[in-house]
This record gives sequence, structure tokens and C-alpha cells, in this order.
Amino acid sequence: MVVLYPTFICKDGKDYLVYVPDLDSNTEGKSMEDAVIMARDLIGNEILERERLGLEVAKPSNYENALKIAKSDTDIIDFSKGFFTMVDVDMDEFRRKYDNRTVRRNVTLPQWMDYEAKKQKINVSGILQEALAKVLKPTK
Repeated sequence: MVVLYPTFICKDGKDYLVYVPDLDSNTEGKSMEDAVIMARDLIGNEILERERLGLEVAKPSNYENALKIAKSDTDIIDFSKGFFTMVDVDMDEFRRKYDNRTVRRNVTLPQWMDYEAKKQKINVSGILQEALAKVLKPTK
């Protein structure tokens, strides 16, 4: 699933400050390209963290609403006067790349498999992960 969030970028000295109004989050980059990369990272991590905490993930708004939020939040800088862009994040790909937290799952095996795996000192979790990685296809 690709998400697309409105984002404002302002040059501040040598740095580029980034603001994603819908997520009320900031980051920065050393160049415009770096700022967009950092915005993608910020959006992906914010979504993962909010999901992990069971918090609502704000839906991306349109330019007008994002501008309204940016104009009302000028604590750091008036981002509404900055460069506006839409930043996309492929959340399926982002999860595969960065969400490597482990979860505990119970697996049922025939007793003989468990016995042989223990005897041969095989990491059943590792084998299962490898097998699932081969079988699972990216969802679109």
C-alpha cells in the first residue's frame, strides 16, 4: 500500500527543514533530495510506531488542509511559506525493510519432526522464516 502525504520543506541556512502536517512531525535533510528521503523515513516510521501503539494513523489530507495546519503551527518556522510536495511511501516495502521486530507464534509440528530438529540442532524458527520468505509475495 502506497501512502502519499502532503509535506512542506523550507531551506534554513544549509539545511532543509521538513514538516508533515498530518502527522505533526518534523525532520531535516542536508539537501532537497536528502530532505525528501528523510520525509519518507519519517512518514514510514511514524505510521509503524502509531500502529504499534494502537494509535490512529492520520489519513493524508489535501493541499488546502495541510496548508491550514502548517499556518497554525509556526513554532519552529512558517512552513506554509516553504516548498510544497507530496511524499510517497510504499508501506509494504518499508515494513519489509525496517519492521523486523519479532513476534511469538505457536507452531504445531508432528512429534517426529520436533525430535529430529532437536537431534540435529536445527533452528526451527529460522527454517520457518526462510520458508515463509520464499513463499510470501509482496502485496499490492
